[in-house]
Amino acid sequence: MAPEERIAGASLEVRDLAVVYSDVIHALRGVTFSVPGGSIVALLGANGAGKTTVLRAATGLLPMHRGRTVRGGIELDGTPLGRRGAVDLVRAGVAQVMEGRRIFAPLTVEENLRTGAFSRTDRTAVAASRDRVLELFPDLRGRLDDVAGYLSGGQQQMLAIGRALMAGPRLLVLDEPSLGLAPLMVRQIRDAIVAINEAGTTVLLVEQNARMALAIADRGVVMATGRVALDGPADALLADPQVQASYLGGTVGEPLPDAVAQALPDTGEPA
Repeated sequence: MAPEERIAGASLEVRDLAVVYSDVIHALRGVTFSVPGGSIVALLGANGAGKTTVLRAATGLLPMHRGRTVRGGIELDGTPLGRRGAVDLVRAGVAQVMEGRRIFAPLTVEENLRTGAFSRTDRTAVAASRDRVLELFPDLRGRLDDVAGYLSGGQQQMLAIGRALMAGPRLLVLDEPSLGLAPLMVRQIRDAIVAINEAGTTVLLVEQNARMALAIADRGVVMATGRVALDGPADALLADPQVQASYLGGTVGEPLPDAVAQALPDTGEPA
C-alpha cells in the first residue's frame, strides 16, 4: 500500500467498564485497558469471561442484547462513545467481524462487499477499498459472482473481513476469526490481520487461539469473570512460564492465581 493510502488508526480506551444484562446479570465488573492507535491488542479468556460484552460495548450493540453500561465507559480517540449506535460508530471508523462470519449467504461475494460500504459516498475510496480486499484475499477475485453461502469456511471468513474493510475502518474488531478453520487457513487469516494493521488500522482481536493472537499482537489482555486478570506486552505473556503452563501447553510452573487460571482455557495446541 502506498504511503498516502495509509490509514490513521483509532485509539480505544476502556475505563472501569461495568455492564449488566436485563438489569440483573453482571457481565463486566470494572474493566480497564487501552488499545493504542495503530496497534494490535489480543483480548483473551474463557467462554463467559466477558470478551464479547466488551466488543458489544465498543461497537454500539449492547442495547440489541438488552445490555446496559452502569459504570465507566469507552472512548474512541479520546471522545466518549456514550449511547452512540452501531451505524454511527461505523461512520466514525469502527467495523466489526462477528464470530461465525455472519455473511449474507444468499447474496454474491460482490454484493456482500458492497454492503460493507453502505455508509460511504466517495466512490473512488470505495473502489480502492475493494481493490485492497482482493489484494489481501485473492481467493475471492475469481468468486465475485458466486453465491457467498457456497464458499468454503475459510473463504467466508475472508469475505467477512473484506466486507468490514469496505467500510474503511480505523479500528477493526475481530471476534474469533480463526474459529473452525484449518491450520493453513488460520495462517492466511493471521497474515491478513498483520497486513491490515501494517497499513495503519488498529485491531482489537478476540481469539481462543492464544498462541496465534499473542504472536501478532502488541499487547495481550486476559479476562476472567468480567474482570481483567492480566494485561501486558504480548511477547512477555508468550514467554511467561506460568502463562505457558496454563494457557499455551508449556512446562508446568508455579500455580497461577485462581482468577488467572479461570481465564486461561486449554487451546489444545502442543508447546
